[in-house]
Amino acid sequence: MSLYDAPTGDFTPFVKYNAKAGRWYVKKDDEELEVQNPVFVADLKNAKKAWMWFMEGQAPDVKLFPDLTTAIPKPSENHKMGISINLFSEASFGGVVKLESNSINTCSALGALHALYEAAPESKEGKLPVVRVTGAEAIKGNYGTNYKPTFVIEKWVDRPAAFDALADSDEQTPAPETVPAASSASEF
Repeated sequence: MSLYDAPTGDFTPFVKYNAKAGRWYVKKDDEELEVQNPVFVADLKNAKKAWMWFMEGQAPDVKLFPDLTTAIPKPSENHKMGISINLFSEASFGGVVKLESNSINTCSALGALHALYEAAPESKEGKLPVVRVTGAEAIKGNYGTNYKPTFVIEKWVDRPAAFDALADSDEQTPAPETVPAASSASEF
């Protein structure tokens, strides 16, 4: 299945942020393609924390929390805390993709973005932010230099209908008070 096909069954196309290189990648036709400074709608209303274990050559083992505030027991010593969020962009990703990361720098940037979302009056109206990646900040740590993505909220839109069409194996459901918008799908 290509990234640009509609998701079917329990497969959700994914996007990766490589914090060691400061680069974004989408998978298309079994090949990872770099995406420069993507612009997307972030479904921050339905973001979830998760225990994640990324194993080389295998699908990740992800155990989603019910929400951002309710914890579940850590499945193993190999699992690390992370964030799972759906993003939408026809232009950057070819539709809806899932971003799952347990990188400290990526989670920190997403946490700051979520705090902006929660504080904004538009979020109380059921709107979602259109986010532009403006680059990456180099962070030196115990394991060398990693890169924290930098995000800017450009505007707010109604929840794209594409999120609701997502066949999602973790049974993530849209917030009931939001209304899908048909007009925003071609902008991103």
